[in-house]
Amino acid sequence: MAAVSSNKKLKTPEVVVDETWFSDPDFCRESKKWCVLSKTLGEEAAWKFAKENNIDLVSINSSTVLGPLLQPTLNETSSRILNLLNGAQTFSNFVSGWVNVRDVANAHIQAFEISSASGRYCLVESVTHVSDIVKILRALYPTLQLPESKEGEEERIVKRKKNEEWRRKSGVYDPRKVEHLYKLEGAKERLQLYKASLMEEGSFDSILDGCHGVFHTASPCFLQTKDPQSELIDPAVKGTVNVLRSCAKSPSVKRVVLTSSTASVNMNGRYRSPEVVVDETWLSEEDLNRKSNKWYVVSKILQEEAAWKFAKENNIDLITMHPATVLGPLLQPTLNETSSYILNLINGSETYPNYTYGWIHVRDVANAHIQAFEISSANGRYCLVESVAHFAEIVKILHQLYPTLQLPNRCVDDQPLMPTYQVSKEKAKTLGVEFIPLEVGLKETVESLREKNFVNF
Repeated sequence: MAAVSSNKKLKTPEVVVDETWFSDPDFCRESKKWCVLSKTLGEEAAWKFAKENNIDLVSINSSTVLGPLLQPTLNETSSRILNLLNGAQTFSNFVSGWVNVRDVANAHIQAFEISSASGRYCLVESVTHVSDIVKILRALYPTLQLPESKEGEEERIVKRKKNEEWRRKSGVYDPRKVEHLYKLEGAKERLQLYKASLMEEGSFDSILDGCHGVFHTASPCFLQTKDPQSELIDPAVKGTVNVLRSCAKSPSVKRVVLTSSTASVNMNGRYRSPEVVVDETWLSEEDLNRKSNKWYVVSKILQEEAAWKFAKENNIDLITMHPATVLGPLLQPTLNETSSYILNLINGSETYPNYTYGWIHVRDVANAHIQAFEISSANGRYCLVESVAHFAEIVKILHQLYPTLQLPNRCVDDQPLMPTYQVSKEKAKTLGVEFIPLEVGLKETVESLREKNFVNF
């Protein structure tokens, strides 16, 4: 199956892979899947030679093979099961197809003996995540010591399982806006909500008493404003400093994780093209964005500057997270700014914006925040960007996901499309960020908008 399914096509529970699928050699090279690349190129060469030399060829594309070993030595696929049985503390975060060796052998024989057999054959009995393999093994061998968590998550899950020692205190201003939080699993036992105001100094003092980690995620996020100073800049800057001031008063606080944005990273006038790689060393420029009235960007620039200044002066262990445009299911019942971008596209808009954005899944953002607190070596700034794509590409993906949906077919202006660029993932990967594909984030956003009745189709 390595020569069949390794491409950029979206794979979800509803998607059916068949013999018409082909792996993409360029994708395999980019992701350094060398074994997959070898199988892809091997099949291409075989079909080319067979056609040129009139050879009756049939290709059998089996998935991960299970079953008894014929040989005395260990093969690659059996070693995956042995690792699970043999003391591994974690399992791979990986989904694979599985098939029994007897089915593979029989298929080969029948492909030779049945005269009408032709072309390619996929051999997959089940498609299952390794976590389900562990679950089945546990049911078969209840006394066996098997891994409890996937790679990169063990520290977080162990801490949560040990008497759920992560208790969450959250400061909120309007209780009506957070009623949905009480419905979350475990909220009754572990979630405490307090009334607080970002603009009121000392408002968070009592809330942070006894807290070890502070995640400051609250900052206005909208692009249109009549009064940028009071609506965007003051809550972002003064609000952040007020929270940090309360942190400085609390001896229990060990680390603060601040949600910033790529808006404070790459809005600086530097030329961006497909070859340019943005990373954590980039800084946005305040004056440039003031002149162009990009007030949200200005608020994020000033917020981060104020946060780092206060943290340095008061010896606070601060980490800033810089997510791009966030996709994925909505937790709250109301529409946020970034989800509205997608809603506009699927809800009758005739044109799409001439913009190129970075995109990231909300689960990756949440996980990165947790890991930034828990991993002691984490430090500084982290860019969180899975893909950089123009809205034209977003529309294209949405059309592939929902072929019957009426989507905009032209850009809002006649100017050349804003170029894409790259954002380094290297530092974010040290936090175990898995980078859920853009296609998955778009699909989950749309399905969430449908579920919450923002759109009906």
